[in-house]
Amino acid sequence: MPRRKNEPGHPRRVTMQDIADAAGVHLMTVSNALGNTRNVAPETREKVLRIAQELNYRPNLLARSLVAGRVGTVAVISGDISEPYYGSMVHMLKERMDADGYHLTLLDKPHEIVDLANATGNALIDGVIGIDLFPAFVDVRSQPTVPIVSVGTYERAYMDYVVVDLSSAVEEALEMMWRQGRKRIAYVVNTGYLAEPAEVRAGSYLKFMARVGQPPEIINADTDQFPVV
Repeated sequence: MPRRKNEPGHPRRVTMQDIADAAGVHLMTVSNALGNTRNVAPETREKVLRIAQELNYRPNLLARSLVAGRVGTVAVISGDISEPYYGSMVHMLKERMDADGYHLTLLDKPHEIVDLANATGNALIDGVIGIDLFPAFVDVRSQPTVPIVSVGTYERAYMDYVVVDLSSAVEEALEMMWRQGRKRIAYVVNTGYLAEPAEVRAGSYLKFMARVGQPPEIINADTDQFPVV
């Protein structure tokens, strides 16, 4: 037989009113102390926080999000974080979000966001950041309530984006090697499409080598071929 909430074995959820009663303060004082939204005397705040911990108070995050207008969580869709590029990007995003009071939720597949939105009517996140995952946004874009920002090497005409300027980075690296007297500079890739002139890094490499009058050498490490473009 199902237990009622106030029966033994199914304790009632502790509320802010319980904390207010135990602390002998107004409900609004508890709300301000827990949310750190308005000035509360330090000794009162300390008392409220101590009692909340003693009562094992757990905030209702959904209710809080409805009042505040935000959840405080940002989803990040990333590639394999064991790869230095993705791992460092996720690490930097987490540091920034921690500083701004946001939680980072790392998702492996974009459909997880769509599933959340379909199940709840809201994705329970404040936004989505995708790192260099162009195809991943096709389904996510169908959720107009979820703000999306793309971070990567290509501009996205249909959404907000932050572009990593790989072209300038490649040029700076090549300029440094050239000034150090390195004349024969190869470009190593691990898959064929990265050697295409249309690819940002390969294109910058080819332009630089043409400018300094040196023959380019693109090495495909994946196939052990050493073609000269």
